[in-house]
Amino acid sequence: MYNLRKLGVICGDHRRKIGYTQLKAAIELGYTPENISAFECGRNDSVKIFLWYLEKADEEFIKKIKECKE
Repeated sequence: MYNLRKLGVICGDHRRKIGYTQLKAAIELGYTPENISAFECGRNDSVKIFLWYLEKADEEFIKKIKECKE
């Protein structure tokens, strides 16, 4: 099982690394910045949002995701 809080922190760090704000990510996804924030804080488990991060993934991101299991 994955820890949603840890997963969200990893995703937020990666989003910033690739130069996206929560607003820019939200616009691309058709969500609000609050939805992105909730995902990155572990309060939203949207698969659509997670897939967006995976589409923009690099090897380092994938490695961190694999290590974030509880």
